[in-house]
Amino acid sequence: MALEYWFYYPYNYFPLVLRAKLMEEAPLASEILNVDRHQGDWEHVDVLLDPHTLKPVWLYMARHSYEGQLIPWSSPSLATEEAHPVVQAAYGGHPTYEPGCGARRRAATYNILVDWLVCGGGRFAFRAASTPLVNIASAPWACWPGHFGEAATNLEVTNAAKPETLRDKLRQQVFVAGPVSPLRQQENSGVCKGSPAAGEQAIVTRLDSSKR
Repeated sequence: MALEYWFYYPYNYFPLVLRAKLMEEAPLASEILNVDRHQGDWEHVDVLLDPHTLKPVWLYMARHSYEGQLIPWSSPSLATEEAHPVVQAAYGGHPTYEPGCGARRRAATYNILVDWLVCGGGRFAFRAASTPLVNIASAPWACWPGHFGEAATNLEVTNAAKPETLRDKLRQQVFVAGPVSPLRQQENSGVCKGSPAAGEQAIVTRLDSSKR
């Protein structure tokens, strides 16, 4: 059993080459080369619960395609605010980390590439006390079958459904559509199958009404 927190990032990229000394005070000025630019991406963290007591046991933080990490709820590195986990998105993209500063080396790249956590001024945060939580299962767009981001051609849509390969990473450009809604993501596969969900029907009803 788990609680899922989903975050939407409208624009994403990976800062491949940068001036490390500028990252804290002027991260935009630090960039020399960035790659993997794309519209729209959903990311999530999962609080895994004990099925008997419903108490938190683990926190799962998704990172890139397959670099997610599990952290024990009792770990001293895990910070909480009003019983909610405190997490931080890396600069430029959307991998999730414990709050911190500086470079975080990616083991999947043999520690060659790094994600950067910026802790200087001007950061934007969602505080637990002032951020309402919404049950995504009741959201009218939860099972919307479209893409959150550009999906201009059939090629983009087809590529989005394919697993990422080394050949894709070596290409100069690979065009893919934006991601599907959270309830259509792999973690929730099967939730939106069958007849249109109530959320989809609500959108269709409103669109029909607006044409009259």
